[in-house]
Amino acid sequence: MIIDSFKYGICQLWQYKKMWGILYISLFVLSVFVAYPLKSYLEKTIGSSLMVEDIMKGFNYTLYTDFTNHYGDGVSVIFQHSVIIVALFMGLFIFFMGGIIGTFFHAPEKYNSQTFWGNSAHHFWRMLRMTIYFLIIHGLVLMVFYFTYLTMCNGFDLENEGIIFSGIKILSPIYIIVLTFFFMWQDYAKIILIQKDKRWVFNSMIYSLKFVISKFKFTWGLYTLNMFILGLVFILYYFIINSFEITSFLTILISFILSQTFVITRLGMKLINLSSANNLYSQFNPNE
Repeated sequence: MIIDSFKYGICQLWQYKKMWGILYISLFVLSVFVAYPLKSYLEKTIGSSLMVEDIMKGFNYTLYTDFTNHYGDGVSVIFQHSVIIVALFMGLFIFFMGGIIGTFFHAPEKYNSQTFWGNSAHHFWRMLRMTIYFLIIHGLVLMVFYFTYLTMCNGFDLENEGIIFSGIKILSPIYIIVLTFFFMWQDYAKIILIQKDKRWVFNSMIYSLKFVISKFKFTWGLYTLNMFILGLVFILYYFIINSFEITSFLTILISFILSQTFVITRLGMKLINLSSANNLYSQFNPNE
């Protein structure tokens, strides 16, 4: 059942590749809005400086400190601008979420703009409320782990570095597992919100939690499979991008193509995850 749902997700990704392209183009356009002010600012400040060559070699803390000391005000303005753009992107992706899951659920023969855009608009406010609720939940979980960590480390006793690092080693994997569970729960809550088309968000959140726990072997297995393959993509990209130095226009172009390929692939894996989870839920609830 897990493998079948995963294969189904791959098929739907290709079936609705136009939707995949719309999401990528939207992401790319917003990225340009973020990158352009930074590009213009760097050209005005260090465009003819030898700093450029040092930046291309990778992160250098000394260089970063010198740059922020001389041009810190401009960087802070760009950072604020970027935060706004990121917030807009999150809002846009929340808007798209209803269209994505709606398309996977209704499963038209090919990409249908009315299904995509109609579901995006119809479910936006409920998706937004659900996202806010889950952000609050994630914040509470983070606070629990943070105060647990403080307790383990005796309130950041800097005289005992061993306790500090051992606390990180113990809590980090536990936090990652818990965080993964909550993200999985959130995905199924979105799916159930679309399939049941209920007005009250909390009903979908409670129902999805019950479903995830009752079918944990299947939901966790499928989510782990998706995350494992995504992890392989990250590792492959990391090794490829670090296999050469960015020293010329050609290597910059290759790096750009690789980075965009990675973004497209990562976006595709996100869609496969949603489609396969939607299929898994539908198999257990065929009448909905």
